[in-house]
Amino acid sequence: MCHMMNGVVTDPRLTDCCSGHLDAARTALDAGAQTLVLVHITNQMEGPGVREQVLPEVCEIYDGNVVFGEDLMEIPIGGVTQEEIR
Repeated sequence: MCHMMNGVVTDPRLTDCCSGHLDAARTALDAGAQTLVLVHITNQMEGPGVREQVLPEVCEIYDGNVVFGEDLMEIPIGGVTQEEIR
């Protein structure tokens, strides 16, 4: 889960129980995950340029695939297959 950007929210009622983007990256790294899907994204992540800022910060910690989850998004368990552009 990625409820917030690390370092921006300082309220311990949130930081003690919710993950930020860097927390999620560390968890994925520690777990040896091939893909990190950031879900439960709050409106804080919806601002102009925020995702573009968050992605490189996540990739400094975790070097696998990173997906920003969206409502009703389906992600295949076996990975994503690339198709030739027609």
